[in-house]
Amino acid sequence: MPNSSVFFIILIFLAKEQSALAATFSENIEASTNNVDLDKNNQQKKLKLEDLLIWKMLDELKLTPEQEQKITVVIKNLNKKKSENSEKIEQLTKQFIKEANVSLKEKILLDLKKAYQQHSVINLEELDTVKKTIGIKKLAEYLDIKKDLSEKMKNLIVPGDKKGEKKLPPPKVIEEK
Repeated sequence: MPNSSVFFIILIFLAKEQSALAATFSENIEASTNNVDLDKNNQQKKLKLEDLLIWKMLDELKLTPEQEQKITVVIKNLNKKKSENSEKIEQLTKQFIKEANVSLKEKILLDLKKAYQQHSVINLEELDTVKKTIGIKKLAEYLDIKKDLSEKMKNLIVPGDKKGEKKLPPPKVIEEK
């Protein structure tokens, strides 16, 4: 069974690589040939991270090999749909902000609403498909593990957003006489 500290070391390494890639990307924004290479590199790192997260999920769920194969395909397909939809939302949002024509803005807004609705549909599809693949008990575990992994990823990216952060003492009341 894999050691979870090894998992977090790999996760931290990938997060650092991702931030280094983002910094490199912002420095080389004018060089279009570099952008293509960076996009490929970025995509490869996303796939590695996705594989790592799926591996951790499967390790925690303790599924049969057949279930592991099925759920891996399901998760990858859902992640692809989510990614494509998120890109569409981002693109439509940029269009909406830049558009000056009010009637075109209305059309873009309708498309943006549809994209957000599609995001909800994908999330519902995830619940149904995962339940069908691994059962309702494992679905509950899946959602719990997914929530924990998401929180850990967010804490790696934004370390100041932790729950156990120091609290300030209560203010002292000073009475004037």
